[in-house]
Order: sequence, then C-alpha cells, then structure tokens
Amino acid sequence: MEVLSYEAQHVLCVRRWNHAEEVVTVFHFGETSVSLALPVPVGHWHKRLDSVDAQWQGRGSSVPLTLHSAGEVRLTLPPTMVVLFVQGQAIAH
Repeated sequence: MEVLSYEAQHVLCVRRWNHAEEVVTVFHFGETSVSLALPVPVGHWHKRLDSVDAQWQGRGSSVPLTLHSAGEVRLTLPPTMVVLFVQGQAIAH
C-alpha cells in the first residue's frame, strides 16, 4: 500500500495492489475544485466509484471514466469527493 498526501490541495491518494489487481483512490477534502498531477502506474484504469456522480445524487462529475497513464495523470477534482480507479481483475467484479 502507498499513501500520498497533498496537504496544500487537501488531497489524499491511496494505492493498493496485489498480483492480480490494483486500485487507486483519490480523496479531495477541499471546498473548491483543484487540478493536480498524480503518480498513477502505467496502464489503462477504469473508474468504479465517483462520489459526485448523479447515481449517488451528486452534482455530476468531470472526472473521466477511463485513464490512460504513462506514469502520471492530471485530474481536476471537484470539491469534497472521492474517486476510485481499478486496473486488472478488479475490473471484472
């Protein structure tokens, strides 16, 4: 497990992995939108949870459904939200 804190932006990034899958969860605790580059391992990532999606009665999200990372991705995060991306076997669950 890896945990990175971006205190100035009020962001916490948690990465967990095993031999078959990997998950990146980004928490944004700030009250205004923020854009930042995050270290996300190389590959294709699929969004599994976004707390501001309409399905959770949120205001709608601008975070993409998929990420194509070369080692780093830039995300614009709306206020007070969490987003989870998966890679590997977790996609099928």
